[in-house]
Amino acid sequence: MINIYTQNNQQNNQYLQKNLSDPNFQPKYSALLQYFIEQIQYQKYEREQRFLDRLMEYLKLEDPLTYTYLKPNKKAYLYFPKESDQYIGEGKKLMRLFFDGPITITQFEKDEYEKFEKQLKDSGDEQNHLQDQQIWTKSNKMRFLQASGWKYNVAINNISQHNVWRKSSLPIQLDDEIVQFLKSGILYLHGRDSRNKPIMVLNVYKIDTKKMSEDNLIKGVSFFLEVVVINMLLPGQIENWVIILDFNQMGLFTFPVMSFKKMIGFLQSNYRARMYKLYCVNTPNSIWVPWKAVQIFLEENTIQKVNFSKQNTPTDLFKHCNKSQVESKFGGSAPDLKEFSWPPQIIQGETCAEGEKESDFLITVEEYKKKYLNKELSGCEICQEYIK
Repeated sequence: MINIYTQNNQQNNQYLQKNLSDPNFQPKYSALLQYFIEQIQYQKYEREQRFLDRLMEYLKLEDPLTYTYLKPNKKAYLYFPKESDQYIGEGKKLMRLFFDGPITITQFEKDEYEKFEKQLKDSGDEQNHLQDQQIWTKSNKMRFLQASGWKYNVAINNISQHNVWRKSSLPIQLDDEIVQFLKSGILYLHGRDSRNKPIMVLNVYKIDTKKMSEDNLIKGVSFFLEVVVINMLLPGQIENWVIILDFNQMGLFTFPVMSFKKMIGFLQSNYRARMYKLYCVNTPNSIWVPWKAVQIFLEENTIQKVNFSKQNTPTDLFKHCNKSQVESKFGGSAPDLKEFSWPPQIIQGETCAEGEKESDFLITVEEYKKKYLNKELSGCEICQEYIK
């Protein structure tokens, strides 16, 4: 395949051959290659050189945080959550899961948001903290307001702290410390659930501050999650992720309380309303002592999403996930990962949960096209193939 498409361009051929010798480049290149092969078939390209030029242009333009092959499959664009799936509870107990796209906002949320906007203008905080309108969209302000218990001063303080983190940490460049984290097996991707939410595995027992500082731990988590947000989510359709947290029956005195608290606090502070569920497995009896120490610093919304099991299998996970997407050590049917590489691999297989059919929750392509023509997809990422 390589020789066919590069035989007429020596410079590009050397570039590709050099990168193909790098194992970290191969998964990304393969996915890009497949993408452009599909484009050739769709647009009926007649010349190989045109394909090569497009591929080379794409490779050069791709951002370091962009991993195109991790994008959701086309079927994910056909999922639009029902109102009952968009949020849980009501009033001040309301916990929203979707903030973008064609969603239903409750009257309570409208009233609270209007009060929030008025307070921002009256106090001058909008000018001080929310100048970057590309970041501080209505949906992101709503994320922070909800996570702050609808309390104005708490929300402003959280927004201010988040701005400090963004200014000091973003954009994140891949370096040796991050590569060390990504290959450590502390945190990795493994599949998607029935609604295409990415599934992550967090092996807390692998955290060793003697080998990796807390700062490098947080830096690695930041890079990892930025890749997930940029590549694996869709506004209004896929906005959350699932985490399997493995304690591996670790003892009270080996549990890295401070590092774990710092990591969970970081997730809670900078990736608001992104976690759908946190399944803690292989939890020892002694976990309740350090957990209570951590829980003090967590918001109520976060605590409600945590599920504990002394066993290795998070049974509730399979109510919304196919076993083919989960490793066998957690009750799934996929082989356990023995080595951890970057970029991550895509887990193949069925995604529907047991007893589900895609027709139960996906609309048709014609219905999608109709939504587009009726301008009902505002705030969504558009699947160009469906609207042509």
